[in-house]
Amino acid sequence: MAAPKYLVLATGLAAALAALGPAAHSAPAADPNDPEACYECHKQECDESLAKPFIHLPFLRRECHVCHLAPTRTATKGARGRATTDMPRNLRWLGESGLAQPEHVFVIPPADVDDVLYVKASNGHGGLVSEQLDLPPLEDLPPLVNDHTPPRIADLKVKEVRRGVFYSATIAWRTDEVADSRVLYGVGAMDNESPTDNDLSLKHEVLLSGLKAKTTYSFRVASQDMFGNRSESQAMELSTATSVSPVEVAAEAGSEVIELEHTILRNGDRYLVRFAANQPVRLAVGAPPPVRTAAAPEPRARASKPDDHPPLRSELETNITICYTCHKEAKDVLSHPVNVYPREGMTIPEEYNTLEDGRITCNSCHADHGASIEFRLRKPSKKELCIGCHKDLA
Repeated sequence: MAAPKYLVLATGLAAALAALGPAAHSAPAADPNDPEACYECHKQECDESLAKPFIHLPFLRRECHVCHLAPTRTATKGARGRATTDMPRNLRWLGESGLAQPEHVFVIPPADVDDVLYVKASNGHGGLVSEQLDLPPLEDLPPLVNDHTPPRIADLKVKEVRRGVFYSATIAWRTDEVADSRVLYGVGAMDNESPTDNDLSLKHEVLLSGLKAKTTYSFRVASQDMFGNRSESQAMELSTATSVSPVEVAAEAGSEVIELEHTILRNGDRYLVRFAANQPVRLAVGAPPPVRTAAAPEPRARASKPDDHPPLRSELETNITICYTCHKEAKDVLSHPVNVYPREGMTIPEEYNTLEDGRITCNSCHADHGASIEFRLRKPSKKELCIGCHKDLA
């Protein structure tokens, strides 16, 4: 990942802290929605980061809300004429779609929710809407019926071949029912396999990274539906000798009002929630923490927040999406792939932060708030940073 592309630096710590003045360590406002209140609970972490010579500029400005806080109420043109729901405090995001499309499906274990689910949809043009869904008892729902028919794969193509830190290729296809995504590939024999993207979708994109220069690869794609019915495509080829740029398609003007419909079914011992929108949207679902009994184990530390904590953005938003709002150039040829799983057999060092499911983010290579190394790298040099994952480069 090219460090300069992902961060804003604040050097000269003495001058920066002087500019902040005494207010930098003053008591925060009482309103828990005020980002200044972050300092009250996160004082130790804030002080440690502020003592570093390279600091993320929003953090230096005490603008925690920019990266971390989710909007509590929709106030954009996309929700005009439609009632929206306040997002609760202490919300946990359970799933988030990677691609904008009209249909989304989430499979949710009952242990992750009590009786309520929250959904947030955005169309990428300023439209945002949030809703609350009441979940009925699982045993009262009709079960899904296995039709024993595998997904039909169509529109298979090599969407992009590019040289970044490494050569990479994006493979895209569609299926006629929601299914997962996987690519088998290799030079001659297809003995490599991408990590399976378990997001159930009609629209599929898988990025293959770490490819060799001027090399022809064979590949085929596979998709499996929620019942295990699986299809594989015919074999195709891609070459890293020539770059392939994605065809720019003018975005269709979406309706000012995002309309969502949902269906809740039973998939074995889990909820299956299907959303249909009137336009392509990105969609995330979340829930408040389930009520814990005395015998229930404590949740992991980063999920433990006060009940009145302001709602947070999802991990994907905080660690990838928000970065692009300031660093639009980060998608150019020098950047490292993000929102992708590591290659088969690759071990990501524990100190390289990833999403819960293992996907690589901007913060895998760059420290969140402050660091002692230029560009907030997690290692003293770019080479040492790369070798952390790519042992073959040592």
